[in-house]
Amino acid sequence: MALKKIFFALPVCSSRWISTSYSRSAGFQGSKANIPLEMKLRMIERKKRRVEKLSKQPLAFIPITDFFIPYSWKMDERARPKLEISEEEEDKRVLLEKEWARKTFRSRKQESWKIKLLLRHQQRALEELRQESEKLYNAALQCEDLSIPFTCRGPVQSTPLEGYLPPLGGYEHTDPLFSKDDLSLPEV
Repeated sequence: MALKKIFFALPVCSSRWISTSYSRSAGFQGSKANIPLEMKLRMIERKKRRVEKLSKQPLAFIPITDFFIPYSWKMDERARPKLEISEEEEDKRVLLEKEWARKTFRSRKQESWKIKLLLRHQQRALEELRQESEKLYNAALQCEDLSIPFTCRGPVQSTPLEGYLPPLGGYEHTDPLFSKDDLSLPEV
């Protein structure tokens, strides 16, 4: 849909009028099919120049400054003071850790026992099936694709394109760079 130009007549003086429009920088607003040939050629030339200019520039790597930790933060002076714990509290904590270790050991042992039991039942069922029919046994050994839910997007097994450089992404880095003076922490 083409934008309509809205004209206003502004009186400058009694003998002269100036007309203005809201869409001065909108450019050609007609349908794309009716663009004159000269305008099409100019647009194509502009795009070609822009592509050439961008292809000459090297790939810009994104600076990584998020993971910088000032050395002063790692110093022992900033460590929290250790809390004084009574012997009773320490004994309670040790007993709690031992109880937790026993509980996790029991649960792991029980899970492994259940898995072994299920495997034994499966082997017994397969042996009985083999005695009934070799054809059914072979069919039972085949893996069902529908039993395991699997979803995949995009090409999974495609050869890489030669000369293709993956986009690195990029952004305008506007954060101020730190200096050594900025890294010192205020005294508390």
